[in-house]
Amino acid sequence: MESPAYEESYEEAKRKAKEFYEKIGSIWCPALNEYVIFNRAGLRHLMQKGPAFRPKSEQKRRFALISHAKRVIENAAFSSSYSKERDAQFWVFIEKCGGLKINIVVRQIGNGRKHFLSVYCKQQKSAL
Repeated sequence: MESPAYEESYEEAKRKAKEFYEKIGSIWCPALNEYVIFNRAGLRHLMQKGPAFRPKSEQKRRFALISHAKRVIENAAFSSSYSKERDAQFWVFIEKCGGLKINIVVRQIGNGRKHFLSVYCKQQKSAL
């Protein structure tokens, strides 16, 4: 049996995620010592990768994870990874939640404000 989040329609999941996302605004991130804003770029990235739309099942998975983004960012003591590509910088914050590793990506373009870019999760490898 699927979880309730996956039983709802794509349109309903999208509506709820967008409503939640737009209420966030910005969050203080202790690891970056500044605010991270939640703008259109992050919302768009939940649905698209470049110009192509992600499969609806992938979008719904990301919509369900967006509720973790606020908590992960405001509780982040350090960034799990950092990278720089051309004029953009990226920070990844990871939180373990049950059997999942929730990854939150924050981006800064040039000297612009740091903003939420993405959320995704990976199954944790079990200890052998």
